[in-house]
Amino acid sequence: MQLFFKWYMVSAPIFPESINCTNCGKNIDTEFKVTCPICETQNSVSNIIPKPRPIILWIEKSKWSSDGMTFGIPLSKDIENENFDDNYNQLIEIFHYRLFNSNKKAIPLRAAINQATRVDGTAIIKNGRSIGVIFNETLKSKIDLKLRKWLGFDIDEEGN
Repeated sequence: MQLFFKWYMVSAPIFPESINCTNCGKNIDTEFKVTCPICETQNSVSNIIPKPRPIILWIEKSKWSSDGMTFGIPLSKDIENENFDDNYNQLIEIFHYRLFNSNKKAIPLRAAINQATRVDGTAIIKNGRSIGVIFNETLKSKIDLKLRKWLGFDIDEEGN
């Protein structure tokens, strides 16, 4: 069994896609509704399924049980024409992380802060695999601060 820790880059076997209403743009919980609760627009969700995706594990405790949930920040290779100085994205340069497989080539990545979500711990333990780890402390602090702001935590200028 693999061990997974905070700041590990993991290939998550199942990562839920968020779905936004086609009319008002608000997020819909697709497990229970196909109608937007804000504007009552009908939305087709039949072709949207959970998909594998690389993520950064963002967890507060050093260990978590297999039947629990963790929190993941999805990673994307799409870094062109993007603004990475906003509150919703963070550029991860190749010198910010280390890959565990020496045959793979490191590439710049984008952490999509506003797409972060809970991830099933059981699925990660059974079918996930560690692909790397972020080791740059400054980058970790930036991601942590952006995510906490996005989640609505009260944070002062120093990040407290």
